[in-house]
Amino acid sequence: MRNVAMHTNRQAPSRDIAIKFSKYQSIRHLVSGGFWQDENGKWITAGKEVKYLLKDDTVKRIFGVPNAPEKENR
Repeated sequence: MRNVAMHTNRQAPSRDIAIKFSKYQSIRHLVSGGFWQDENGKWITAGKEVKYLLKDDTVKRIFGVPNAPEKENR
């Protein structure tokens, strides 16, 4: 947040921070397998190559995606 606030024109820092975080959340939604509508109203999702990014724990940590809970063997 501080980095975004430092690189603003100081006219509307709250707006600039909100725009940056909304873009971040949009990317997180796409990478984690979320759906969106194209210009024709068709629902689409990211390809398997993009979703493969979340196999890496470092990328999960960057995007704030929690690991799936491990199942108990009983």
